[in-house]
Amino acid sequence: MIQRIQTLYLLLAGAFLMLMHAIPFGVLTGGETASGIMLADHQELVWVHALIALVAIISIFLFKNRRLQIRLIRLASIALVLFLASLFLIIYQHRQALPEGQGLELGLGAVLPVVSMLMLMLAARAVRKDERLVASSERLRG
Repeated sequence: MIQRIQTLYLLLAGAFLMLMHAIPFGVLTGGETASGIMLADHQELVWVHALIALVAIISIFLFKNRRLQIRLIRLASIALVLFLASLFLIIYQHRQALPEGQGLELGLGAVLPVVSMLMLMLAARAVRKDERLVASSERLRG
């Protein structure tokens, strides 16, 4: 399980998603102090976010059932795209509600889901590669 590269990809995807709880995804600038927009400020996204991270971590342990693992990775990827869309909608709404002279910059927390998406795509690719290798070896045996 640990020696497979997709385990590392899935672990990194889950870790980056969990790291989003501690890092702001937007930073308000232009005032006296800069304040961050955290994921915890938007409870509707916290549950979706936690579920995506949980699916990524759980799929690590499904290494014996590669087809189910691929399905769960795809499900997490689709949910992550929807999460990203809602995250950027929230950023857009914050930007529209800002008073004159203030700005909103994207924080590192806005980049982490994109990196997690990349890790999920790489993991799915590695699982499909394993599946093809197993099918090829079964063809040779049988």
